[in-house]
Amino acid sequence: MGKILVVDDNPSNLRLLEYTLSKEGHEVITAKNGIEGLKMALKETPDLIILDVMLPGMDGFEVCHRLHGEAGGVCPPILMLSAKGQPADRETGLRVGAREYLTKPINRKQLLESVQRLLVEEKEIKQKRAKRLFFLGTKGGVGTSTVVANAAAALVQKGHSVILLDLNPLMCDICSLLGLKAAPGLSRPNTSIPRREELEAALLPHASGVKVLWGARVLAPHLVRPESMERLFRELEILAEYLLVDLPAAATGLLSSVLPQSDAVSLITAGDSASAPRVAAMASELARIGVEPQKLKVTIVGRNGDGAGQDAPDAVGEIPVLAVIPHSAKECAEAETRGTPVVLAFPDTPIAQAFHKLADKLLAEKE
Repeated sequence: MGKILVVDDNPSNLRLLEYTLSKEGHEVITAKNGIEGLKMALKETPDLIILDVMLPGMDGFEVCHRLHGEAGGVCPPILMLSAKGQPADRETGLRVGAREYLTKPINRKQLLESVQRLLVEEKEIKQKRAKRLFFLGTKGGVGTSTVVANAAAALVQKGHSVILLDLNPLMCDICSLLGLKAAPGLSRPNTSIPRREELEAALLPHASGVKVLWGARVLAPHLVRPESMERLFRELEILAEYLLVDLPAAATGLLSSVLPQSDAVSLITAGDSASAPRVAAMASELARIGVEPQKLKVTIVGRNGDGAGQDAPDAVGEIPVLAVIPHSAKECAEAETRGTPVVLAFPDTPIAQAFHKLADKLLAEKE
């Protein structure tokens, strides 16, 4: 059972919906116009919103669009009801954020089935929230994408489902590493965060079991803002246990929109004398945009070419070291040629073992 907000300007429809839903054991609250509905949705935090489209003052499309923005991305599922049954109307409703769109007159059985399904889905989302692990290089070319791809493959080998989100705006580095062809963009106008079904269809499956999504194929530049990115993460979280995000090092606007919403951030750096100042500068910038210091860990790549990270430091400055990945240009180059992560192409090498240790650390942090 759930708390359901019904927004409709027709008193007869309100009474009918309130009676139908209350009889099923739901708590029902009502609003008679769009502005009142928006205010109640933000104040009452319902589990589900049933929203008419044709409302005085502010129509249902606008209410839905504004609610997703003003709720900080954490918006309850919205079921739209409308006499407007054209495909374009339904597409508009789903585009602005409705989870389902039903046409009037109301079919009681269909309505109750939709309500139950949406409530169950939302409960599953809250219970099955993926761990959000973000990877950020302290400079370009340090090997961030290689670390992310191999950490993802190692997690899958250990029995976990993983989505790897590449947020590089210019090219899909992960796709290049794994021999995947970046999928075409959405067929509809990219004016809002895609629905979960669209995102699932856009995932590129790799033979390792990792599923890859290139953000540039589903995100227009104007959608890169905190509330939109939170909604994207929430839609993806129902599809996997771990969400690994590969971030470009120099996109400040993107970083400020996504990093505060992370569970953990791994700063990827080289094992040279300049790494400590770079890590410190990056940590200072991340603190400025709202990333808590306790979320930060360091992964060192290519420390003196050693085999398995012996004599690795416990920290770089004040930030703990999560893992040390040995330099291994030959294996990395050959693995990329094969379109296969190193952990699969050369499983017995020190670099593969280091990636598995990194995955173990990530698993331990979730526990």
